[in-house]
Amino acid sequence: MKKNLEELKAILTKLKIPYRHHSWTTMPSAHRFGTYFVPETRFEGHDLRAEYFSYTAKIYIFYRKYMDDEDLTFEESFEQACRDAGHFTKKSGYDDERDLFWSEYVFAFQEYYEE
Repeated sequence: MKKNLEELKAILTKLKIPYRHHSWTTMPSAHRFGTYFVPETRFEGHDLRAEYFSYTAKIYIFYRKYMDDEDLTFEESFEQACRDAGHFTKKSGYDDERDLFWSEYVFAFQEYYEE
């Protein structure tokens, strides 16, 4: 169970943003929505035993057609809420094919493997 990823999803729920796993195409027609994805997981440890796993979690926030002051305030709230969840990097851009503004948050987590 990826506890840190679950914490990020709980933050999205608390901020009332609709989200799905890795698919913006199935999202409701809301102006603001999110997706999450875990592109890499590594099981690591000592003495040939996997004691913990390291993984990267990506959270994407999308905005249809425009991004205004309310959206910027939302991102600040999201970033503040994520401060306890771990370190992250952020990239932002615009997808002109889909007319979507986006922000990508990348978190690197390490959790002990529970058998």
